[in-house]
Amino acid sequence: GTLDVVVRDRDHLARTLQLVEPAGLRGLVLDGSGVPISGARVRVVYNDSSRIIEPVTSSNDGSFELSGLLPGDVVVGAFLEGHGEGRHDAVLHSGATAELNIRLVHDVVCDGTVTDSFGGALEGVRVSLAADCSKDLWLSSTVTNQSGKFELYN
Repeated sequence: GTLDVVVRDRDHLARTLQLVEPAGLRGLVLDGSGVPISGARVRVVYNDSSRIIEPVTSSNDGSFELSGLLPGDVVVGAFLEGHGEGRHDAVLHSGATAELNIRLVHDVVCDGTVTDSFGGALEGVRVSLAADCSKDLWLSSTVTNQSGKFELYN
């Protein structure tokens, strides 16, 4: 719910403040088979891009929980290297805790071979991909194998 509070300043001007009960969010991060995943980064981004909430990490049983959130429309995303990413739309309501599960999808989005200027394969080179470099969102990273080959997943 909300609570309206009227505050008067020294000039007796009334200002109405609306206090909003915070919202919460909890759920599970699952792999493509429905098995809970620990260690996934879970991030909340408001649809109007006004706020990006500091990510939390899913616990050993795949669960996560965030509290003290502002009500509104959000996208909840989870990512873990080697497992891919998942996203879920949610509506956060004042005084309520939304519950959802996020299933990580493991898709190859880029593959290739890293070579030196003579065409020789380079092993152990880190190759990274980010959907939004300015916000470090949905980063995928891997290291080339002994043949210089790599696969990046979303």
